[in-house]
Parts: sequence; C-alpha cells; structure tokens
Amino acid sequence: MLSRYGLQPQPWPPRSCCIGTRKMGDMGDMVVVDAHLELDASLTVEAGHAIAVLARQRVMQNHRVLNVVTRVDPWKARDPD
Repeated sequence: MLSRYGLQPQPWPPRSCCIGTRKMGDMGDMVVVDAHLELDASLTVEAGHAIAVLARQRVMQNHRVLNVVTRVDPWKARDPD
C-alpha cells in the first residue's frame, strides 16, 4: 500500500506518536485507541491518509481493541542552526 506513494515502512516506534486509550463501559479488556501521528510535512494528503489507514488496520488486526481513531499532523525536522 505504501509503495504506491514511494514510501517504505519504518521501524517502530515512529519518530513521534502519541497514543491514548479509553475503557468503554462493560467491554471487558477492549479499549478505544486514539493515535496521534506526526508525519513528514512534505507528504501528500493522499499518502498521509494511506499511512493512517494502514496504522489503524495493523492495530485492529494485532490487538484487542474496539476502534482506532487516527489524527495526522505535519512534522518538520528542525534546522540544525
């Protein structure tokens, strides 16, 4: 999926990612995940969306969660000056 945008999967953890969880009533050990992804600001909206969709899919497939909400913000490297 990412190769369509000229991107390669990156090792975990990403440069910056904030994850929060919330318990939902009587759902046992199931949680809702709120993931804040900071992606390279030079990516297209389409590529950023593809990354967010893939991140959600991977969490849903590999963990016991009810839902994953992803939010994407631009990330820029600081100038070394």
